[in-house]
Amino acid sequence: MTYYEILNLPENADVDEIKHAFRKSALKWHPDRNGNSEESQAMFIIISNAYNILTDSEKRNEYDTYLRNSTSFKNRKFSAVNVKKTVIMIPGDGSRTNEEIINYFNFLLWDIEDFSGKKGHLNDFSGEIRNLVLQRLIQILAFIEKWVLEPSGFPDYFLEARRLKRDDSADYVQNLNTASTDNKHKPFFSFNGYFYDIRKRMDKLIENSARMNLFMQIPGCTVRLIDCMIEAQNLAVHNLSYLLNLNENDMSSFPDYIYSNKCFM
Repeated sequence: MTYYEILNLPENADVDEIKHAFRKSALKWHPDRNGNSEESQAMFIIISNAYNILTDSEKRNEYDTYLRNSTSFKNRKFSAVNVKKTVIMIPGDGSRTNEEIINYFNFLLWDIEDFSGKKGHLNDFSGEIRNLVLQRLIQILAFIEKWVLEPSGFPDYFLEARRLKRDDSADYVQNLNTASTDNKHKPFFSFNGYFYDIRKRMDKLIENSARMNLFMQIPGCTVRLIDCMIEAQNLAVHNLSYLLNLNENDMSSFPDYIYSNKCFM
């Protein structure tokens, strides 16, 4: 579901309509009105994030740009009308809430795959520009690696077997286009190799989504798994909104993502 669908809004909704829709959903899903259940807590986080994105003009513009250029959202087999008929906000069914949050990664990863595949937009770039684009894609995947997959119990077993730090995973893929004998001791020889490893483990996470504890605390941090998932999705949308609508002259205006918590920095 898009953020508009979460709040049952058309994509041309104005700020007053967004605020009204949020208040309506917030009244329904506020934890205090639902016995402080984990499902209501999760849904309140989801609708609050949608509200925060759509009422911030810069973030909304990024999000709208992403939706306009997203192959995965364009090719969905259901319309917004049908989504409303099968909306996931069903009291007492927390497993579907888990699935909705985690399944959103499917759309993001499909867009990365389309962008970076053999016939993808990545092939339009070369040299330093290509490396900058790859860094933005790697930023998404490395964040998912560290803050979503590993805490969920789906770590990079190559690193684990070699007792390497998790933070090293991004370093391994920063120079994937460089042909070097040094790569023989690295887990991935190409960006696509890194992507499909992430894709494979994310598929396993999605299969186990109903049993996930979204409110587990991340060791040593002030964030929970659900916070990490929301942050990963917002980071991906930020980067993809520019990458999917990019040409070589645009790189200088590509702003850095601002993390919501210093733990992520």
